[in-house]
Amino acid sequence: FREMEKLEITPDWYKKPFFSRVYTYEEAFEIVKKSNIPLFFKPTQEGNSRGCIEINSVSDLENVRDILFIY
Repeated sequence: FREMEKLEITPDWYKKPFFSRVYTYEEAFEIVKKSNIPLFFKPTQEGNSRGCIEINSVSDLENVRDILFIY
């Protein structure tokens, strides 16, 4: 899909993923408040799916606050 995005020929149903680097809980909180849910947080320091967290609400983010940045 990245090649298709460059050529602007994606299917009508396709929605380009939103990516952002987040360094603090406050940054994560602002993104969750402004974004359409669900969101998927993936550590940049780890491979595969280790440390990945799905966020479906602000309360989900609050529940994982202590583990969000350990990876």
